[in-house]
Amino acid sequence: MNSAAQKLNCTYSFLVIEDDEEGCELLSATGIQAVGKDFSVHRANNVIEASTILDNQEVDAIIIDLNLCDNNRRDTLIHFQDTYRHIPLVVHNEIGDEQVALEAIQLGAQEYIVKGHSGPDFLINQVLRAIERKRIEQTAIQSANSTRDKAEDRLAEAENRFQSIVEQLPAITYILDASDEFKPVYISPQAMQILGYSEEEWFQDPLLRRKIVHEEDQDWVQKTSESCFATGQELDLIYRVVSKDNEIVWFKDHANAQRDQEGNITYIHGVMLDVSRRMHAEMALKKRDQQLQQSQKMHAVGRLAGGIAHEFNNLLTSILGFSYLLLDDVDADHPHHEYAGQIVQSGERASDLIRQMLAFSSKQTNKVENFNLNELVTNLHKILRKSIDPNVELVIKPGAGQATVKGDKNQLEQILMNLVGNAEDAMDNNGKIIISTEDAQISHEEAEIRKCKAGPYICLSVQDTGDGIDPKIIDKIYDPFFSTKEVGQGVGLGLSIVYTNVEQHQGHIDIQSKSGEGTDFKIYLPLVETDESVKTPETELPRGNETILLVEDEDSVRDVTVRTLESLGYYVLPAENGGEAILVTETYEKPIHLLLTDFAMPKLNGKKLVDRLRKDHDEFKVLYTSGYDRETVGSQNEEVYETNFIQKPFNKDALAFMVRQVLDESTLKGPSILDG
Repeated sequence: MNSAAQKLNCTYSFLVIEDDEEGCELLSATGIQAVGKDFSVHRANNVIEASTILDNQEVDAIIIDLNLCDNNRRDTLIHFQDTYRHIPLVVHNEIGDEQVALEAIQLGAQEYIVKGHSGPDFLINQVLRAIERKRIEQTAIQSANSTRDKAEDRLAEAENRFQSIVEQLPAITYILDASDEFKPVYISPQAMQILGYSEEEWFQDPLLRRKIVHEEDQDWVQKTSESCFATGQELDLIYRVVSKDNEIVWFKDHANAQRDQEGNITYIHGVMLDVSRRMHAEMALKKRDQQLQQSQKMHAVGRLAGGIAHEFNNLLTSILGFSYLLLDDVDADHPHHEYAGQIVQSGERASDLIRQMLAFSSKQTNKVENFNLNELVTNLHKILRKSIDPNVELVIKPGAGQATVKGDKNQLEQILMNLVGNAEDAMDNNGKIIISTEDAQISHEEAEIRKCKAGPYICLSVQDTGDGIDPKIIDKIYDPFFSTKEVGQGVGLGLSIVYTNVEQHQGHIDIQSKSGEGTDFKIYLPLVETDESVKTPETELPRGNETILLVEDEDSVRDVTVRTLESLGYYVLPAENGGEAILVTETYEKPIHLLLTDFAMPKLNGKKLVDRLRKDHDEFKVLYTSGYDRETVGSQNEEVYETNFIQKPFNKDALAFMVRQVLDESTLKGPSILDG
């Protein structure tokens, strides 16, 4: 049994809209009862009456004759479709025109029945089927609406989740309208969080997106973006943006073009990811790599400088040694005495240059002594003059005070050379550099600020007329590897070394500089009291008659050292290498009091020679010598670092005091073991 038949035992309520009395007989209560059904019928003569009834009564179906006098067919059907869509509508009409019937069905009627072609039973069954179809239709609509509502809810929930995720990312999402000069139509809240610009500011100024790009990146970012947006190519850039608080933020900007069905670009969807941490890490890594390369370069320079110094020191030992012997043998009024003196002066200047080269390459051992700073500045004038551009004027103004300080001459020379070099770089091939000294007094209040001791100081000033230092970087100039020069043009260690060396001398450094007005570095070094000033070494050289085994592979150095020691009264056994020295000890029957050996020799170096000879002879003393400094030799053998050592080139005085000191195992007053 179909569902319509099952409904026959139920009570139904119909609204019959019929203005013809005769036409209504078929649907009268009598007519309906004649078919044995349980129905209730409401009647209306026109649409207005029908609307009144429908607004106050619930009916299961509307049966209407379209030939009503107060409305045309179309308007009547549209009215009921719009207002009472949920109630099935059955047209009971005298017109059997198919076109009219089709129009009625299209405008919402469930059935179209022609009057006089059927009895009440047929009419009621058609109405019941219309009710059932409407019920099924409504159920389907409700189900579809429910499904759609659920889908919309799920979509809204997904969109909310997506928006929540997007808004928690360290990124700015944006949409640009391609039809309106790529103005923003959406910008995520992170724009405010990351850059400080509100949504209103973005929309009020469509060019804000371009304006906030870092000035160094603006041109290429704009050109690349415009090209990609115009062609629809994928955009993938990393660049800097300046926030509202003037903070630099690195972004990875990735965008794609959205197109319509015709292929036209409609929108640009983009994501700007904050990659500041990554970029800072990469830059730090790159900086460390550069520092490592610079460190390796400096290490290589140091090794090269050490090797060159070793060879030069051997040559200078021979040159100076023979010159000293010549001075001893020639009368002071003889012309050759003056010539020999000039050779000595030139050799000593060459020795100073070697020391400065080793200081620059960090291969020189610290040698602390009292010295006159004015003399150091004056003596360094010629070297500084030749090291800078001839168009730059160099002025030396030593003060009139005592100017005695305690420290390492090499380090102070290096400080001056670095500062003068920086001053020259700050000038465009002209200008003036002024080096001056003057007495200064640092009070207790100033000492607390400067973090140094209060008391008398001497101020060493290096002033230039160059471009000055940008205030933005002045706090960084002492940082290791910081440099304003192009890559490959500077190591970035000059001022860092200056700062460290000044601190090692218990001093303080100040800087006064303005862009375009030059720079003045002021170095304050503690002044040494008069009773601590330089002592004059004893003039009479210590002598002896002991036997010395001299091992030296350089012929000229060996020859001049033998002659020098013999002039001091010693008996010398020369040997060219370790093997020859061993042979000498095996054949020489008398005691050997001192072994004076070069450390760096082929095959059997000085330390190995000593170890070999100690097996059979433990009574002799040992004095090492080398063209390398003590630090370099000590790095190869720590024991050598702690023993007696004299560096080449040495003069007769230094050798005399050192040999006597080692033989007597006591300290005599005289030049330091590193003097030359």
